[in-house]
Amino acid sequence: EGSWGGKYFWQSAQDIKKIEANHSNAILDYIKGKYPQLNYLLMIDTDEILTDECVAALNNEIVNHQQASSFRINYRTYWKGLHYILEDLRSSHSPIAIKITPDVSFVTIRDINKKNKIILPRDIYYHHPSYARSSKKIFKKIQLFSHAREIRKNWYNDIWLGWNKDRNIENLHPLFDGSWWKRAVRIDDKEIPQILRTHPYFKYETVDDFEKAKQVKEKPAELWIPHG
Repeated sequence: EGSWGGKYFWQSAQDIKKIEANHSNAILDYIKGKYPQLNYLLMIDTDEILTDECVAALNNEIVNHQQASSFRINYRTYWKGLHYILEDLRSSHSPIAIKITPDVSFVTIRDINKKNKIILPRDIYYHHPSYARSSKKIFKKIQLFSHAREIRKNWYNDIWLGWNKDRNIENLHPLFDGSWWKRAVRIDDKEIPQILRTHPYFKYETVDDFEKAKQVKEKPAELWIPHG
């Protein structure tokens, strides 16, 4: 079942990885059967944005490293809205493409059973607004996604909501302490892709500010009836 299914939460972390790998393998098997002419599978979530520069760099790496089984790319995770990114002191990269061969299969949701991988240069990255959400949606996310049981104690109140009052709070990751998501850093608007600059969130400091403004606009006008 998906993360909304009751049984999902009572699976061990290892079982959840197997379930997610099974989902990915079902898609891979379908592609192998339906489109045997394809050589590579590009893996992009709905909240992952690749710029033209990013796509060109990935294509160049694939052309120049045809023996590689997978390609990994760095990413920028957005925090609270489109103006803050999370400073990650690790070398953060995620699988973005795999080479389709008869014996390739997924061992996790995105990792495969092959070791020969290429990591794109660190200055090439995709944009990941996974935490550019309202507080209401983040609260729902951490209750429903596959890592729900791993959330740090009081993370929502102390870190997520606490950041609104103290933007110097560090160690922001909901699961891990330390170098993961060390702090949130405001970026120059020029660093935000054009496609995101057209999004309604762009005009506001945070998504919560956007939601507050929307509520004001949607509030019914009061009818004033003069007396006398």
